[in-house]
Amino acid sequence: MSKDFFPQRTDVKPTIYAYEEPDNLSCRGCLKIGYTTRSAEERIKEQFPIARPGGIPYKIVFEEPAMYA
Repeated sequence: MSKDFFPQRTDVKPTIYAYEEPDNLSCRGCLKIGYTTRSAEERIKEQFPIARPGGIPYKIVFEEPAMYA
């Protein structure tokens, strides 16, 4: 049997995530959905580059691997 028949997986760990912004009145009740090859926390922090008083302005509600086991 050929080695190329079942190629090895890459080291990349794709992730699907969803988060909400509970303090943003215009987005209340909405989920923002994304895909990344890093952690959801790292990716979402890029979208909020300015520190705001009162803690983090988002809440991660879903984070799962995007690949089957």
